[in-house]
Formats: sequence, structure tokens, C-alpha cells
Amino acid sequence: MAEDPFRALVDGMKEGVIVMDRDRTIHYMNPAAEALTGWRVGERAPYCAYCTARSVLPGEERCLLAQNQSLPYFESEMAVYRGKHRSFQMSLAPMSDPGEGGRLVLLIRTVLPKEEDHKWRLSQLLLRETIAAQEAERRRIARELHDNVSQKLFSAYLATHGIRMRLTDPELAKYCHNVAETLQEVMEDVKAVSRSLHPATLDLLGIVPTVRAFCRQWSSHTLRCDFDTNIPDDRRYAPDLELNVYRIIQEATVNAVKHADCTKLDVKLMEDDHRLLVQVADNGKGLRLPAAEGLGIRHMRERAQVLGGVFWLTSELGRGTTVQCTVPLRGDGW
Repeated sequence: MAEDPFRALVDGMKEGVIVMDRDRTIHYMNPAAEALTGWRVGERAPYCAYCTARSVLPGEERCLLAQNQSLPYFESEMAVYRGKHRSFQMSLAPMSDPGEGGRLVLLIRTVLPKEEDHKWRLSQLLLRETIAAQEAERRRIARELHDNVSQKLFSAYLATHGIRMRLTDPELAKYCHNVAETLQEVMEDVKAVSRSLHPATLDLLGIVPTVRAFCRQWSSHTLRCDFDTNIPDDRRYAPDLELNVYRIIQEATVNAVKHADCTKLDVKLMEDDHRLLVQVADNGKGLRLPAAEGLGIRHMRERAQVLGGVFWLTSELGRGTTVQCTVPLRGDGW
């Protein structure tokens, strides 16, 4: 495949894109194709159910789309992961030289029966409503921590400090000083929890300043967290888009810090060709793929799905992990 920007464009497509030889050996698959089929680069793409069963004359291609290139598309079932079959709408075109040895591009998309399509739409609506309810509760708790708990802690801190200033017993004064310091630490912890639940800067300033501040907070003497973007600080998107993109970056960063033993994180947020591109890459110990999908990865995938985007993860043992997501933008910013 060609390098950026075409590779990024194909990687972000919802349709599965597969580049293969005439013998059907796969050379490239975009994340959507991997998710739809479970196939892997280096394997041979199976024929669809129709082409597997059809009679073929000498010299004919078994693949109907390869034999009859005037067909714009064809629908049939294909073998996918775990021994299952799935209905696809397929189209096929030569990538370069159509002669012997030329590579082919297979484009696939799922075809759902009306009942399954209705269930899928309901599941997407339920997912969207569930995430919205979770975020509303997070916002409420964050506001309660800021407006109520933090204020009471600050009052207790001032009272303890005032008592210490009036004490003549050095031991009691030292004790009150220690209590005041502990209260100050608890106030900082409450502020951090409140920011984690719902950062106020996201509503006030937008996604770019919020992610920049988030990366700055994670940077320390043991971890370098760099942020790169081509988006102006004052660029605003739909609130749901900003919130879900922030959560994906937050989840990917926390996972890397907790589990990857990394010393460097690169966070990217780019706008390109009516899409938002999100990437969090670490230099940690990596994963052996395919790995079991934990809650963190599933939540990131669900948030990308709610936005109509595509989520994928690449990793290699000893070379770190990269989380990527593309989200389509409408004319109003989502």
C-alpha cells in the first residue's frame, strides 16, 4: 500500500479493503477487513460460498468477480473467524497491471438481514444512551466533589491552620500542622479525581487544550508524554465527539502507564480530509496479538463505534503498542 495520506485514508474506511495476489494470498488488510473476517496477512482469502460450489470451465477463474469484471458487485457468504460464515457485498478490481501477477483489491461490506439490522440499530442506540448516562453521572459526581467535598475540606484545612496558630504546646502545634498537610493532600487528590471524572476545561476550552494539559500532567521524570496536533486551540467540535475522543486518549494513556512499562508516550490528534485521527503510541513491552480484549480496549472500541469511527490496535512484543482511531466529521464538526 502507498504511504500516507492514502494509507491513513484506507485504514480509516468502514469497508474492508484487502489487497491480494491472483492466487488470493493476502498482502494487506485494513483494520475493518481484519475485524470483519479474522483473516491475516499471508493467508489465502477463501472463495465465497457461490464461487466454491459453482462449476468452472477450463481457463475460467473460479472467482466470479475476477472472471466477469463487468459485475459491479456480488453478494454471497464467506468463511470468517471461528468457523462461521458471514454475508458480504463484494467488489473486485485490479490494483495495477491486470495481467498475470497483478494484485487485486477486494472491497467487502456486511449485508445484514432486516431483523439483524434492526437489532444492530437498537444495540447502537442502547450503547449511545448507556455512554451518555455514564457521562452524565460522572459529570454530576465531579461537580459534587468540586462544589461540596472540596469546599468542606478547605474549611477544615483553614480551621486546623487557625487552631495551630493559637497553640502554645509545640507537640500539639506539630500535630495540627501534620493534619493540615494531610488535608491539603486530600484536597489535591479530590481535584485529580474530579478532573478524571470530567475535566472542566473540556467544556470551557475544547479538546485540544484539554488533551495538551492531560499530557502535561502525565509527564514526569520517569515518563515523557508528547502531544502533537495540527488543530488550532480554539477549534471546537460537537460535545459528544470531544468527550468520547478524550475518553479514548485517557483510557489508552492510563493502560500504557499501568501495564506497558513504558518511558515514552506519543499522543496525536489530527484533522485530515473531514476526519479526526487519534493515536496513542508507547515504547513499552508490547502485546502478542491477537490478545484477549479487556474492558479498556472494549470501551475504547465502543466509543469509536458510537462516533461512527474505526478503532484498531497494533502491537509487537518488545516494540510497544499503538492505539488508533479515525472519526468522520460532518459539516457541523461531527
